[in-house]
Amino acid sequence: MASTAQVAEIEGAAGTQAGAGGAKPSMMKMLVVMVLTVVLTVGGVAGVLLYLAKSGRLGGGAIAAGPSKADAAKVEEVKVPTHALVMEPMLVNLADADGHSYLRVGITLEVEETPKKKGEKEPEPAKDGKVAAEVSAPLRDAVLAVLGRQRPEDLLAPEGKERLKQALKASIAEHVPESKVTEIYFTDFLVQR
Repeated sequence: MASTAQVAEIEGAAGTQAGAGGAKPSMMKMLVVMVLTVVLTVGGVAGVLLYLAKSGRLGGGAIAAGPSKADAAKVEEVKVPTHALVMEPMLVNLADADGHSYLRVGITLEVEETPKKKGEKEPEPAKDGKVAAEVSAPLRDAVLAVLGRQRPEDLLAPEGKERLKQALKASIAEHVPESKVTEIYFTDFLVQR
């Protein structure tokens, strides 16, 4: 058996050999592990920050991702509620030279809801869903004033209906300002010459 002095001498020689040739690979391995750890940590933190920024949880808003779902919901909440006013079909003489042309038109107006004052009653619609006469009389008058000035060839032009819608909106806004019309729909449209 070997004495303690021999064992210490053998271990010292092995340590010197490992120290001379083995120190560099273990230091290199340790350096690579440290660099990889730093890179992965920085990448992970950057990824988490980017995720939080895009989702709006970071407080900086969305980054290059456009509005978030929460922002889109807020935009939808801002929309003013509307309701449809179905007007009785109208038969109107048109402005032409011989006076024989007429227009039969059905109109539905999309109108903004107005906030009700305390104690104010909402007008009752007719049984068939059409607007009651006392509500629609000023609207019908404003619409008839515009329709009676139309010429058949203007209405039959490709952009004729769009121009008529714009003229109707302007007339209603001028004569019945409390009715805020957002859209006009023609449910029936017949020009007879």
